[in-house]
Amino acid sequence: MIGFAALFASSLLPATAASGTLYSINVTQPAGAIWIGHHLWESDGLQRFCRIDSTATAQPGAFVVDPGSPDYCYSGNVIPGLVTGTGGQGTGGNIGFVPGQAAYDSATNFIYIPDRSSKSLGVWRVQYDPATETVVAGSGLIVAPNKGLGGLRTTSVALGADGSLYVGSHNTGDIKRVPNPSSAVETQIVQTIGKSITGKRVFGMVFVNSDLYLAEADGVGVIRNATACQSGCAAVRVAAFPSKESTAIASDGGDTLYVTQPPNLVYSGSISGGTASVLASSGQLEPGQPFPISVYPTSNCVDVLCPFSFLSGQNSALGVDPAGTLYVGDDPGATVTSGFPWNLRGRIWSVAP
Repeated sequence: MIGFAALFASSLLPATAASGTLYSINVTQPAGAIWIGHHLWESDGLQRFCRIDSTATAQPGAFVVDPGSPDYCYSGNVIPGLVTGTGGQGTGGNIGFVPGQAAYDSATNFIYIPDRSSKSLGVWRVQYDPATETVVAGSGLIVAPNKGLGGLRTTSVALGADGSLYVGSHNTGDIKRVPNPSSAVETQIVQTIGKSITGKRVFGMVFVNSDLYLAEADGVGVIRNATACQSGCAAVRVAAFPSKESTAIASDGGDTLYVTQPPNLVYSGSISGGTASVLASSGQLEPGQPFPISVYPTSNCVDVLCPFSFLSGQNSALGVDPAGTLYVGDDPGATVTSGFPWNLRGRIWSVAP
């Protein structure tokens, strides 16, 4: 087992070099990416929960993929009989649904998608069809309806080794647990097992064994042995990462954590070594510019052919595929905490392990 002291006693290392490739264009305020089957799925502010697989047509010769038509995007569905409750719970559908960092359970083929909108319904559970690699139309249900998740702006979910679903939110630092999330939603309960470092916003979560790591308002936290927590388990700070707002987090399934922080940084951290370093920084486009743009003004390169780099201040999503490739989503209009200018388009970059 990794020692506690090793994880929290280390300092930030000098920046390391990263090479990457433009993977996707035309994304809007991405808030998480997960690999399911043969595709990357991205939580998209405007286009909802999208499978990314078609050839981009926005610029001739661009060898990148695009979440737009004719790709598959899930926008929610109407749920007959869902009781309208406090905090914005209603009948469902795509009005106001803005997906956050999702999680996939290969044992049940359920995808859990948090709704991070201001009138959040809580967390959607949808059925995934591995044959067609799509969400089954009309299969969406709200996890534990009217049990306290609605209205929290649920930003992220993670599945624990205990089979429970863990939920983080924008409105509170409370970490929620839903035992047996694949059971009948009407019978599900919601438990509060602990809090983020200072009880503030949680933007992303990932399990490494039984430890739950949090990207939150004041840095990166960890709830040790979260699957055994019943209540009152406060996160402690992971000192290897700066004490700044962390907008996304991902794991390679082994020893490496990836974290994004404004204004424009992606960190790579070693769990066993208790160290972290800047994996990438710098800007791809000036903040606020829409896609497409023909020439990047400072490097004079055509937009999709510019050297690998990230938007200044807008990184907001991370994901890792089974081969260990990292995907970094950027947002040219705003960070995850400051509004939704839907006319702007961001990108997803792939970074080889």
